[in-house]
Amino acid sequence: ADRSLSVTYKVTDPKGLPLDRDGVFTPGAISVSFILAYIPAGQNQYVAYTTREVTSPITKVKAVQAGTDSGGTTVKVADGTYKYTFKTKLPEGYDANATHSIGIYATRDLREYGLDRDRANEVINFVPSGGQIQKIRDVVTTEACNKCHDPLALHGGSRRLVELCILCH
Repeated sequence: ADRSLSVTYKVTDPKGLPLDRDGVFTPGAISVSFILAYIPAGQNQYVAYTTREVTSPITKVKAVQAGTDSGGTTVKVADGTYKYTFKTKLPEGYDANATHSIGIYATRDLREYGLDRDRANEVINFVPSGGQIQKIRDVVTTEACNKCHDPLALHGGSRRLVELCILCH
């Protein structure tokens, strides 16, 4: 009723065992970020709901830029399972028949154990009214990018799927 949106997700190790996001009960804290976007009717590119205003350090011009949600809340549902509620709410009159997507990217920091960081990406597509998901524009694939950039690793290395990239770009 208030246009809030939540997503329930799991974090597990390579064997499927649940992980503690805070890194208290299992090694390595996990940072998780969320992007929310939709494809307007009659179009084939995403528009992000999760945005921020940025100022160019060169021109001092302000612009709205797609980004991650900030200020949302995370609640532990069970070991390794969490529910994130976006601070960003769906706008009044949003198109409930449009394809919406939630992009999730996570980084588990294991450097204090002599290991590197593990990263995971996921994109969930849905239509709020329950209708058919629109075919997502497929110009380039992660596999094609990985022929030269293996692994594809942008914005600090945590974003590794083209399906995640297109939510903002």
